[in-house]
Amino acid sequence: MPSVNKLAAKICEKMIEEAGELNIGYDRLRNGSHVIDTGIRVPGGIQAGLRSITSCLGGLGNASLASMEIDGMMVPAVNVYTDFPVVPLLCQAMGGYREATRGWLNFKAGSYRAIVSGPARALVHEPKELFELIGYSDNADVAVSILQSEQYPDEVVADELARRCKVNPENLYMVLSPLSSMAGSIQVIGRSIENAMLKLHNLNFDVRKVRHIYGIAPLPPLRSRSINVDDMLSYGSVVYLYVDPAEGTDLRKLTGKIPSRSAKCYGRPFSEILKESGGFAKIDIDFFAPAEVYVNDLSTGALYRSGSINGKLLRKMMAI
Repeated sequence: MPSVNKLAAKICEKMIEEAGELNIGYDRLRNGSHVIDTGIRVPGGIQAGLRSITSCLGGLGNASLASMEIDGMMVPAVNVYTDFPVVPLLCQAMGGYREATRGWLNFKAGSYRAIVSGPARALVHEPKELFELIGYSDNADVAVSILQSEQYPDEVVADELARRCKVNPENLYMVLSPLSSMAGSIQVIGRSIENAMLKLHNLNFDVRKVRHIYGIAPLPPLRSRSINVDDMLSYGSVVYLYVDPAEGTDLRKLTGKIPSRSAKCYGRPFSEILKESGGFAKIDIDFFAPAEVYVNDLSTGALYRSGSINGKLLRKMMAI
């Protein structure tokens, strides 16, 4: 597999070149680090969000805007797909690895706070056991990180990220992806395939057996106080997995365990779940999974399905 950071850096350079058309901002910090703003000081937009997804997938995945019908409503949605299904595990937020990746889910540098995802994760090799299982190592001299935060980073932030990634600050790209923006919302909704792959790994399934993956998830209303991206991912996303299983694997049984409905907290708004759990890290990780999943057995041609979109709950949370 090629260097995900080098491929993502090319996407970032293209974003910088087309900053005007994408409604994004570009800044070069005093230490040489690159800042690509998709929604903090600038409007950003749909294309900026889609580009953020492809950079987050290390240039080895694609994203596009789509639509879904949910309980009679037409809702904008995001398609994401890749022929390198392990990439979402290597590059994205990886909320299913609470202890091993706590420094990234709650990244701190001075007063700055962010959730960090993107190819830069592949330079740090955390969690170690996952990288050893997949057998991938990226030793590029450039790093691309996606920062989910409403704060604008400075040199202190860039220096800390560069230190962790073992690259020079001038070779660090930071794509700012605030959740309150269109681009930020799209970028997070693109994690439908990440959630599916994480669930498989947490079920002790060999994720290397997944050959292709496709996901679609609906976008929530921007800046809504009643529904957010996690609700849309867990109650509205659909993922297709194309699997070449090891002999003796019961894919039908496995498929039944993947959807988010297996979580004890299923059926309630994410805001309630978060408040009552006492923090993100204490939420049942089974909740972070697709609402509906299809698994295609490439050895037999069989197709298995489990779960369903919870349209009534989504409509209720959107108060429509």
